Amino acid sequence: MHPAFNRPAAVADARFYRGESIAIVLEAVGAAPADLAAVAVVTAALKTAVRGSAPNAAARTAAALAVEPFAGNDDVAPGWTLRLSAAASAQLAPGTYVTNAVITYADGTVEKTDPLVIQIDQATG
Repeated sequence: MHPAFNRPAAVADARFYRGESIAIVLEAVGAAPADLAAVAVVTAALKTAVRGSAPNAAARTAAALAVEPFAGNDDVAPGWTLRLSAAASAQLAPGTYVTNAVITYADGTVEKTDPLVIQIDQATG
């Protein structure tokens, strides 16, 4: 059985401004760093939300998120940081987006995390 992947509750309703760097932490709760060795690849993308909900899998990708692994420590389980650069977020139209990570294991098993709704607002100032 593969470990559970969770995101902290603090990012459940994430809000960012256009032109701001975006970083989302995805922890492999209950996993040791060795457990992550079974993961072949992790991908994540932003898609425009449909009435505030996740669109279908075929929906156009608004932006691909970079995925960076981290080892974890006594306070944080190992996992990945999902990132979008400030330059890339500046290209997004203000609105509501949805993302989730797609985790593919070496044995071919694919797991999708729960969707995260992200609001992108127009920067002011």
